Amino acid sequence: YFEAGNSELAEKYFRKAVEIDPAHFSHPQLFLAEIHLRRGDKQAAIADLESFLKHHPDWPQAAVMREKIAAWKK
Repeated sequence: YFEAGNSELAEKYFRKAVEIDPAHFSHPQLFLAEIHLRRGDKQAAIADLESFLKHHPDWPQAAVMREKIAAWKK
């Protein structure tokens, strides 16, 4: 649904994926963050990225994500 541009259904199923397995290798939080950023909802994107980092603290781009989160919170 994400690739097809149907953000409503994509969000629904990515949320379900996070509920089932927040540490899943497909990283649904990253897609949710992208959906929320496209809608202009930085607070929701921050929550998504913080959830992602909780489960993947050693992600190669973790430091960059943390910097973006800090900047968005200002």
